[in-house]
Amino acid sequence: EKFDWDYFLSMDDVEVEVQDGTTLGSDMGAGKTGYTMASYTAEALEGSTNYMKYEDFDAFKKRLPHELGTTVIKYLGGALKDSKKLREEGHWIEAFDEREFSEYNWSVWVGAAGTTT
Repeated sequence: EKFDWDYFLSMDDVEVEVQDGTTLGSDMGAGKTGYTMASYTAEALEGSTNYMKYEDFDAFKKRLPHELGTTVIKYLGGALKDSKKLREEGHWIEAFDEREFSEYNWSVWVGAAGTTT
């Protein structure tokens, strides 16, 4: 409930990198800077084809661990592990059951309809 659109629209001090959502294939090294979470969110709500991601060791990912990261890590592992649908579809395999969630292995992706995310 905390992470609704109004929450992200209020984050004008958090810089993010966005990617071109029409790109096919790898988006590595194709990031666009100069966005804040607030400006990107407003753009996404208007239907932008850009998308924002926090993954792996992206430097800007470290801006949110005290709010977003700890919340995600606290609940995400159990939710994924307990999802019958993810297991049936092969998105969660048994090898993941023993992995500990850390700063490295969670991601957040936000993309508008029509992006390739």
